[in-house]
Amino acid sequence: MHHNSAKIIRVKSLASRWFAVAAVLVSALGIVVQAATNLSVWAYPSASGRIICQPDALGNRLLDYSGVGYKGGTVPIPNVATKTNLTPVAGDNGARIQSAINYVASLTLDTNGFRGAVQLAPGLYPISNTIVISASGIVLRGAGDGGNTNYNTVLYATYVGAGQPSLILISNSPSYTTVTTHNITNMYVPVGSRSFGVDSTNGFAPGTPVFVRRPSTSLWITNIGMNLVSPAWSAGSFDIYADRTITRVEGNVVTLDEPITCALEQQYGGATIYSYNWSNRITNVGVEYLRGISYFNPLVVTNIGNSTNYYADENHTWTFVAFDGAIANGWARNLNASNFAYSCVQITGISASKPGARNITVRDCTSLDPVSIIDGGRRYAFVLNDSQFCLVQNCTTSNDRHQFVTQSLTVGPHVFVDGWSDNAYADAGPHFRWATGAMWDNVAANGDNLAIRNRGNLGTSHGWAGANEVVWNSKADGLNVENPPTARNWLIGSLGALVNNTAAIPYPATAGTYDSLGSNVFPNSLYYAQLQNRLAAPNTRTREYWIGDIDKFITASSTGEGVSVDSTWRSTVQSAAGTAMVNGFDIVTNAQWIPFTFNFSLSETDRIVGATLSVAMRATNAGATNGILYLDAIANSSPFGTLGWQPIGIGTNTTVRVLDLGSQLDLLSDGKLNLAVSGDLGMDWAMLELQVVPVVMTYTNIFYPVADAYVRGGVNVASNFGPATTLVVKTDSSADNQRRAFLRWDLSGFNGDLFHARVRLTPVSVGTNGIENGITLVASNQWNETTLNWNNRPIGGKRFATWIPAASVPVEFVVTPQAQA
Repeated sequence: MHHNSAKIIRVKSLASRWFAVAAVLVSALGIVVQAATNLSVWAYPSASGRIICQPDALGNRLLDYSGVGYKGGTVPIPNVATKTNLTPVAGDNGARIQSAINYVASLTLDTNGFRGAVQLAPGLYPISNTIVISASGIVLRGAGDGGNTNYNTVLYATYVGAGQPSLILISNSPSYTTVTTHNITNMYVPVGSRSFGVDSTNGFAPGTPVFVRRPSTSLWITNIGMNLVSPAWSAGSFDIYADRTITRVEGNVVTLDEPITCALEQQYGGATIYSYNWSNRITNVGVEYLRGISYFNPLVVTNIGNSTNYYADENHTWTFVAFDGAIANGWARNLNASNFAYSCVQITGISASKPGARNITVRDCTSLDPVSIIDGGRRYAFVLNDSQFCLVQNCTTSNDRHQFVTQSLTVGPHVFVDGWSDNAYADAGPHFRWATGAMWDNVAANGDNLAIRNRGNLGTSHGWAGANEVVWNSKADGLNVENPPTARNWLIGSLGALVNNTAAIPYPATAGTYDSLGSNVFPNSLYYAQLQNRLAAPNTRTREYWIGDIDKFITASSTGEGVSVDSTWRSTVQSAAGTAMVNGFDIVTNAQWIPFTFNFSLSETDRIVGATLSVAMRATNAGATNGILYLDAIANSSPFGTLGWQPIGIGTNTTVRVLDLGSQLDLLSDGKLNLAVSGDLGMDWAMLELQVVPVVMTYTNIFYPVADAYVRGGVNVASNFGPATTLVVKTDSSADNQRRAFLRWDLSGFNGDLFHARVRLTPVSVGTNGIENGITLVASNQWNETTLNWNNRPIGGKRFATWIPAASVPVEFVVTPQAQA
């Protein structure tokens, strides 16, 4: 993070939460100030505050990453009731711990899907075997992940031998059965999309789990150059399987819960979608508050790799915690791993075609000083393989190789956020063979590179390691991000030297999609900003409606591609056009009008809370400035100049413009949106994205903090500013001027289920606009506003929401998961 001087935010001590019924808890927040940043052209806040992901000419855009992690990240990781307790004994403790787990496995699942937790008391637990969890609803919990065994739980892996075992293994490998298969009919389905047409929707309904299968044809392998690596990639061996759930069926169009990570193209075999039954997946499992240490032989040393005379024994335990198989909704939190040969936490599905592991959160974990040769297949601190929707959050490593890494054909979305690596011996990023849809958000790789690249013949013909992946506001010694043919990789707001990739086959590889290299962008974290969008309206569902084939303006008709147009609207446009041409899509000519209509169904319980319009256009000439957009009426017109839509590309250059419709949602209430574009231009496609929520009855409570104060550093570290009537936040090069603000609410007087919670702050004055502010959850509620100072202030965690303040303009952020926890 950057720190700027003389930046002051004064905030009224006013806060409110809206929810149905409050839970019995107390929460506290600390405000932090982050650096002033600019906006990315690929993801930025709209006028209504929602993050817009800018499509390219083919409609490809950054993914919505907000659905990763345990239960999609919208609920807190639960504190599961203890069902049995253990204390350490002399000798091997493995059988005792396994017996306790087996006992909890014999219990009945409760209404929340849990059986209970095995609680390990502080102490040292030597273990020679692998501890296995193979049933749903079980949590293995310690007392803490520190080194002092008087207060923390330390598992000491004593295994000696080959086999590369894990100390804790969560495992289940049932196969799924395919139910119904249909073909996807679109010519092209872009990256980031959730909807597409199918040849039939028989057997599909909201809630149906499906796999979307993208084939790997010989033509595709040749076009991305992977026929040139040795051994060459083979057709049929690189199919992509995206695990999704259908949220909506309208006509022959299905909508999915999460976006597609790799474009589906008819020229490369199209794609199929099939429903499945995977009833025996393990769910609701966790490992938490433990320290793991692996025995190793200190006499085994080597000089192989990037270090000298270091410990290199490999006949010991390789992984601290492994999720392996068909597992959904799990977590590993507050773990500390030392001396394991391979990984702190490894998440692996069954295979690329059976990516059974999904929605797993790895949070606040540390991987220290692995012991193994610094070479291939070792020291992967946090590794994802054949898994989907995983979140690796606030984790640190030292002396690892590939610290935050995905493996072959691993399909996202995945997020590594707030990761830190010291003394890295190899790069962070996708490791090999066309992993898709991961993001490295605020990840630091100190000692090596962040790379999404063509690895050529490295390893076993690793080739293109990743596609449609993102590095966001991260830093490394070197940055190497490249665009594969048929895909993109984005490098946005990140710090580090660009490095050349000599391994690429063919060489050189095309540079990636760079934006704001060397300067951070707003928001500081794309993941947390998108999660705030999702949480802003509970149970939000995103819908997409596409008009026009994504075909780069190809048409055989003199009047263009025929698209959906309401007949009355077409007549209205024809009348307004007079003698000018009224055409369909794909025709680029002067003085034409292009009408089109989006149709969508809304139930009585549906409420639209957000909408954006995207249109792909080309102009006839560079001087074309007469473009006009009409929204639902000829009188409701906006020249492109006033929309900021000029200029429009010419020739073969397509320009995609996006409009936030947040101020005109009333136009959508009838399930129809009529539009037209006029001018010296043409259109290839248009897309309407809606955020829809169910209407629910809620009861609102508004209340104020019971304590609020700011603290000040430097010579003021012992001073209290609790009596002040405003909260002041400031970051400065002088410690004397550093300020942080704290607020606390007491919710203990409320009972019931908390549906939604948010905080409102109103800046009274702003020293310099454009400085990003953030909010964190602090570790303790035990502070008093009349005694709080810099020295005794509670420690805050990572920010979970940020904003750029303006005087007298309220800011709001959602705290539902924090309040529920």
